[in-house]
Amino acid sequence: MELVTSAGERLTLSAAQEADTNVLHSLRQREKKIQMYKHLWAQRAQIQSIVARHLGLRNNAQCAIRSPAEWNAGRFNMCVHVQVTDNRHKVSRKIFRCAMPHTIGNHNAPAAIDERIRSEVANYAWIEKNCPDIPTPKLIGFGLFNGEQFTHERHLPWYRRLAFQIFRFMRSIFSRQHLSAYAARNLSSQLDTGYILMDYIDKDTGTMLATLWDEGKGDQEKKERLYRGVSQIMLSLARTPHPRIGSLRFNDDGSISLASRPLICAISVLENEGAPRLEGPYTSTGPFLQALQEFRANVFTNQPNAVHDKEDCRQQMAYMVLLRSIVPQIFNLQYSGPFFLQHEDLHTGNIFVDADWNITGIIDLEFVCSLPPDMLQLPHRLCIGHLDHVSRHLTQFTETHEIFQRIFATVEREQNVAGTPLADAIHRALPSGRCWLYYCLTSINAMPLLFDENVYPMFGLRMRVKEEEAFAQGLSHFWCLNSEEFVRQKMADKAQYDADLQSHYAKTKPSTGRIVFSLNSEAPRSPSAADSWSGSSTIPGMVLPGL
Repeated sequence: MELVTSAGERLTLSAAQEADTNVLHSLRQREKKIQMYKHLWAQRAQIQSIVARHLGLRNNAQCAIRSPAEWNAGRFNMCVHVQVTDNRHKVSRKIFRCAMPHTIGNHNAPAAIDERIRSEVANYAWIEKNCPDIPTPKLIGFGLFNGEQFTHERHLPWYRRLAFQIFRFMRSIFSRQHLSAYAARNLSSQLDTGYILMDYIDKDTGTMLATLWDEGKGDQEKKERLYRGVSQIMLSLARTPHPRIGSLRFNDDGSISLASRPLICAISVLENEGAPRLEGPYTSTGPFLQALQEFRANVFTNQPNAVHDKEDCRQQMAYMVLLRSIVPQIFNLQYSGPFFLQHEDLHTGNIFVDADWNITGIIDLEFVCSLPPDMLQLPHRLCIGHLDHVSRHLTQFTETHEIFQRIFATVEREQNVAGTPLADAIHRALPSGRCWLYYCLTSINAMPLLFDENVYPMFGLRMRVKEEEAFAQGLSHFWCLNSEEFVRQKMADKAQYDADLQSHYAKTKPSTGRIVFSLNSEAPRSPSAADSWSGSSTIPGMVLPGL
């Protein structure tokens, strides 16, 4: 029997038990994601009202919520598609993107949702003002979990827009802190989660790279145009240096400051599974790397299925011990700035391109943060996909890395970026081994493979299986004072996890891949979902995206 995870992956019980990731958590998340679809559909009247007020429409009927079969659901957010007819009768589509509270983990969900939204909005506002060459969809407005709502000044009535612009101008004269273009609003209609309202990227603008990747990834000219576009984006983000490691934050007064902890995608995934929060911001590289190592140790300790057996446990303990010794040799722990904004989650699913693979848009700015230049990397998912593919495609990765750094250096020279020799950092990332160590610290579960295939060879160490087991057996004792007790506890955690997983499979019906749920009122018909949408109060067998 197969069950479907929240990411849409089908797994048998045996496959789930062998997986390195917390499959049980993902299976439970799937049901919560389904409930989120239902919950947002039930609140469609509020969504219509919110969208209409942000856009200054005459009435709510000018907004039509599209069928849930057309929505998009990712790992952290759900996108409701809204068809809008403006006051001049022009029809367009907007994206009403809601944070999914269940993806925050065991932390304070309202505050964590607002943290994510404040950071992403700040990134959009920063890019709009400082990096206009980066193609992003226009952010119309947003709402926080705490009820605060903001609208971009271009959508305000003319008299409010004029007053707001005068206020911003006066503020810029008497204060060093410049305000963004988002004005506080009281829209009367609110939602019980945070949201962002933005333009929809249509086919006239570009096509999502993920739909073209398999067919075009062998075309070297297209890949080089893509890497040139990525280089331009990376250099544009890095144009302004920052004094700290962290993320931008949208403040209540409309100003932007670098005041939040660094939001990194893989770290957020692990926090969602129950790992303690990574804090911040940081003023130098040393404390940041120390915090990352402590975070990895906490993940290892708290994840119930972190190990497969005693030997695996000892090996992972040895990796942690080695990190303490290796990191100070590879990174400059005393580096205290400047730091540069980097997009930590660039991949084929959030890049849009034209037919020649020139970048025409990027979305999902949630994980843009200020980091040391030593951590500037080739986005590995634009080369080999997931990190666990590195060992199988190391030659390809190395060759692609060389091509990318050559293109990056060329673009940097063309832009004549003074004081930001970032091409040097990318050039040194591979031969110095920094990229492997950074991937170890910021990936979800790639550390064991990266150590065996990439980190050990950096130090001239190549071991057979028995040699590696003996090496880990001795070194792992330095992980903690009572290592035997720690191993026993991890094995007990794994046994309990397997039992819970087996119980979940036993009491859960097999997944059909189609979701049936009842609604309170008639659903709008959608041309693309006509076959799966009955127009009645029940959706019979609808296939929901992201499930």
